[in-house]
Amino acid sequence: MKARLAVLCFSVVLFAVLVLAACSPNPSNSGSGSADGGASSESWTMESECGSCHVKESESAQDPSTPHGIHSALACNSCHIDEDGKLGKAHEDYKDDPLPEALKITKVSSDACTGCHDTVELAAKTASTGVLTDENGLTVNPHDIPETENHESSVFCSSCHKMHSESSVVDTAQSVCLNCHHENVYECGTCH
Repeated sequence: MKARLAVLCFSVVLFAVLVLAACSPNPSNSGSGSADGGASSESWTMESECGSCHVKESESAQDPSTPHGIHSALACNSCHIDEDGKLGKAHEDYKDDPLPEALKITKVSSDACTGCHDTVELAAKTASTGVLTDENGLTVNPHDIPETENHESSVFCSSCHKMHSESSVVDTAQSVCLNCHHENVYECGTCH
Protein backbone atom coordinates (compact mmCIF):
# COMPACT_ATOMS: atom_id res chain seq x y z
CA MET A 1 0.00 0.00 0.00
CA LYS A 2 2.83 2.40 0.91
CA ALA A 3 4.60 1.60 -2.36
CA ARG A 4 1.46 2.47 -4.35
CA LEU A 5 1.11 5.74 -2.43
CA ALA A 6 4.77 6.60 -3.07
CA VAL A 7 4.39 5.89 -6.80
CA LEU A 8 1.20 7.96 -6.91
CA CYS A 9 2.87 10.90 -5.11
CA PHE A 10 5.89 10.69 -7.41
CA SER A 11 3.59 10.64 -10.46
CA VAL A 12 1.67 13.69 -9.25
CA VAL A 13 4.88 15.64 -8.58
CA LEU A 14 6.35 14.63 -11.96
CA PHE A 15 3.12 15.65 -13.71
CA ALA A 16 3.13 19.04 -11.93
CA VAL A 17 6.76 19.68 -12.90
CA LEU A 18 6.04 18.81 -16.54
CA VAL A 19 2.97 21.05 -16.63
CA LEU A 20 4.88 23.98 -15.13
CA ALA A 21 7.74 23.48 -17.59
CA ALA A 22 5.30 23.39 -20.50
CA CYS A 23 3.57 26.58 -19.34
CA SER A 24 6.71 28.61 -18.83
CA PRO A 25 7.52 31.23 -21.48
CA ASN A 26 9.49 29.89 -24.38
CA PRO A 27 11.80 32.52 -25.90
CA SER A 28 11.78 30.69 -29.23
CA ASN A 29 8.03 31.28 -29.51
CA SER A 30 8.21 35.01 -28.82
CA GLY A 31 7.99 35.95 -32.47
CA SER A 32 11.44 37.48 -32.41
CA GLY A 33 13.51 34.37 -33.10
CA SER A 34 15.96 34.13 -35.94
CA ALA A 35 14.88 33.03 -39.39
CA ASP A 36 17.04 29.89 -39.22
CA GLY A 37 15.25 28.64 -36.10
CA GLY A 38 18.29 29.35 -33.92
CA ALA A 39 18.41 31.24 -30.67
CA SER A 40 15.89 34.01 -30.34
CA SER A 41 16.48 37.56 -29.27
CA GLU A 42 16.25 38.02 -25.52
CA SER A 43 14.88 41.56 -25.76
CA TRP A 44 11.24 42.47 -25.51
CA THR A 45 9.55 44.41 -28.30
CA MET A 46 6.04 45.74 -28.80
CA GLU A 47 5.48 42.79 -31.15
CA SER A 48 6.45 40.19 -28.52
CA GLU A 49 3.90 37.53 -27.62
CA CYS A 50 2.32 39.12 -24.54
CA GLY A 51 0.18 36.08 -23.74
CA SER A 52 3.20 33.95 -22.86
CA CYS A 53 3.48 35.93 -19.59
CA HIS A 54 0.16 37.79 -19.30
CA VAL A 55 -1.95 34.64 -19.38
CA LYS A 56 -5.09 35.97 -17.67
CA GLU A 57 -5.26 38.96 -19.99
CA SER A 58 -4.68 36.77 -23.03
CA GLU A 59 -7.42 34.37 -21.95
CA SER A 60 -9.89 37.25 -21.63
CA ALA A 61 -9.95 37.39 -25.45
CA GLN A 62 -11.89 34.10 -25.34
CA ASP A 63 -14.50 35.48 -22.92
CA PRO A 64 -17.30 37.34 -24.74
CA SER A 65 -18.39 38.96 -21.45
CA THR A 66 -15.22 41.07 -21.44
CA PRO A 67 -14.51 44.01 -23.73
CA HIS A 68 -11.34 42.20 -24.85
CA GLY A 69 -13.49 39.25 -25.90
CA ILE A 70 -15.60 41.60 -28.01
CA HIS A 71 -12.44 43.16 -29.48
CA SER A 72 -10.43 39.91 -29.66
CA ALA A 73 -9.18 40.64 -33.18
CA LEU A 74 -7.07 43.51 -31.84
CA ALA A 75 -3.43 42.89 -31.01
CA CYS A 76 -2.20 43.97 -27.57
CA ASN A 77 -0.17 46.79 -29.10
CA SER A 78 -3.34 48.23 -30.65
CA CYS A 79 -4.21 49.60 -27.23
CA HIS A 80 -0.99 49.33 -25.23
CA ILE A 81 1.34 51.75 -26.97
CA ASP A 82 4.72 52.73 -25.60
CA GLU A 83 4.84 56.46 -26.33
CA ASP A 84 6.70 57.30 -23.12
CA GLY A 85 8.94 54.21 -22.99
CA LYS A 86 7.42 52.87 -19.75
CA LEU A 87 6.47 49.50 -21.23
CA GLY A 88 9.94 49.02 -22.66
CA LYS A 89 11.48 49.98 -19.31
CA ALA A 90 9.17 47.61 -17.39
CA HIS A 91 10.14 44.74 -19.70
CA GLU A 92 13.92 45.30 -19.74
CA ASP A 93 14.62 42.19 -17.66
CA TYR A 94 11.42 40.32 -18.39
CA LYS A 95 13.24 37.03 -19.06
CA ASP A 96 14.75 37.11 -15.56
CA ASP A 97 11.69 38.38 -13.71
CA PRO A 98 9.15 35.99 -12.18
CA LEU A 99 5.94 35.64 -14.14
CA PRO A 100 3.45 38.39 -13.18
CA GLU A 101 0.29 37.49 -11.32
CA ALA A 102 -1.63 40.05 -13.35
CA LEU A 103 -1.04 42.84 -15.79
CA LYS A 104 -0.04 45.93 -13.87
CA ILE A 105 -2.33 48.86 -14.43
CA THR A 106 -1.35 50.71 -17.55
CA LYS A 107 -3.05 53.74 -18.94
CA VAL A 108 -4.57 53.16 -22.33
CA SER A 109 -5.14 56.37 -24.21
CA SER A 110 -8.73 57.08 -25.15
CA ASP A 111 -7.39 57.63 -28.67
CA ALA A 112 -7.06 53.84 -28.90
CA CYS A 113 -10.86 53.65 -28.56
CA THR A 114 -11.98 56.79 -30.38
CA GLY A 115 -10.17 55.69 -33.51
CA CYS A 116 -13.07 53.23 -33.98
CA HIS A 117 -15.82 54.47 -31.66
CA ASP A 118 -17.38 57.86 -32.40
CA THR A 119 -17.72 59.85 -29.17
CA VAL A 120 -20.73 61.83 -30.43
CA GLU A 121 -22.59 58.60 -31.24
CA LEU A 122 -21.68 57.10 -27.87
CA ALA A 123 -22.93 60.19 -26.05
CA ALA A 124 -26.19 60.07 -28.00
CA LYS A 125 -26.71 56.38 -27.18
CA THR A 126 -26.19 56.93 -23.45
CA ALA A 127 -27.94 60.31 -23.10
CA SER A 128 -30.89 58.86 -21.20
CA THR A 129 -28.99 56.48 -18.97
CA GLY A 130 -29.20 56.99 -15.24
CA VAL A 131 -25.98 55.12 -14.50
CA LEU A 132 -24.26 58.19 -13.05
CA THR A 133 -26.84 59.80 -10.79
CA ASP A 134 -25.63 61.45 -7.61
CA GLU A 135 -27.44 61.66 -4.28
CA ASN A 136 -29.00 65.00 -5.29
CA GLY A 137 -30.54 63.45 -8.41
CA LEU A 138 -28.09 65.05 -10.87
CA THR A 139 -27.52 62.65 -13.77
CA VAL A 140 -24.39 62.82 -15.89
CA ASN A 141 -24.06 61.10 -19.25
CA PRO A 142 -21.04 58.78 -18.85
CA HIS A 143 -19.92 59.53 -22.42
CA ASP A 144 -20.42 63.28 -22.13
CA ILE A 145 -18.88 64.24 -18.81
CA PRO A 146 -18.08 67.93 -18.32
CA GLU A 147 -14.68 68.93 -19.69
CA THR A 148 -12.58 69.87 -16.69
CA GLU A 149 -8.86 69.68 -16.05
CA ASN A 150 -9.35 66.77 -13.64
CA HIS A 151 -11.52 64.80 -16.05
CA GLU A 152 -9.12 65.30 -18.95
CA SER A 153 -6.11 64.14 -16.95
CA SER A 154 -7.65 61.21 -15.08
CA VAL A 155 -10.73 59.84 -16.84
CA PHE A 156 -10.19 57.67 -19.90
CA CYS A 157 -12.33 55.10 -21.70
CA SER A 158 -10.33 52.39 -19.92
CA SER A 159 -11.12 53.96 -16.55
CA CYS A 160 -14.61 52.45 -16.76
CA HIS A 161 -14.27 49.84 -19.49
CA LYS A 162 -11.91 47.24 -18.01
CA MET A 163 -10.85 45.30 -21.10
CA HIS A 164 -9.66 42.15 -19.36
CA SER A 165 -12.30 41.92 -16.65
CA GLU A 166 -15.89 40.78 -16.35
CA SER A 167 -16.55 43.63 -13.91
CA SER A 168 -19.72 45.58 -14.53
CA VAL A 169 -19.09 48.84 -16.36
CA VAL A 170 -21.89 50.38 -14.29
CA ASP A 171 -20.16 49.58 -10.99
CA THR A 172 -16.76 50.56 -12.36
CA ALA A 173 -18.04 53.90 -13.72
CA GLN A 174 -19.67 54.78 -10.42
CA SER A 175 -16.53 53.94 -8.45
CA VAL A 176 -14.40 56.00 -10.86
CA CYS A 177 -16.56 59.05 -10.18
CA LEU A 178 -16.54 58.43 -6.43
CA ASN A 179 -12.73 58.57 -6.43
CA CYS A 180 -13.07 62.36 -6.62
CA HIS A 181 -16.77 62.96 -5.97
CA HIS A 182 -16.50 61.13 -2.65
CA GLU A 183 -19.58 62.85 -1.28
CA ASN A 184 -21.57 61.41 -4.24
CA VAL A 185 -22.33 64.91 -5.48
CA TYR A 186 -21.33 65.68 -9.07
CA GLU A 187 -21.71 69.46 -8.95
CA CYS A 188 -18.44 71.37 -8.90
CA GLY A 189 -17.49 73.57 -5.96
CA THR A 190 -19.50 71.66 -3.35
CA CYS A 191 -16.49 70.22 -1.50
CA HIS A 192 -13.70 72.79 -1.38
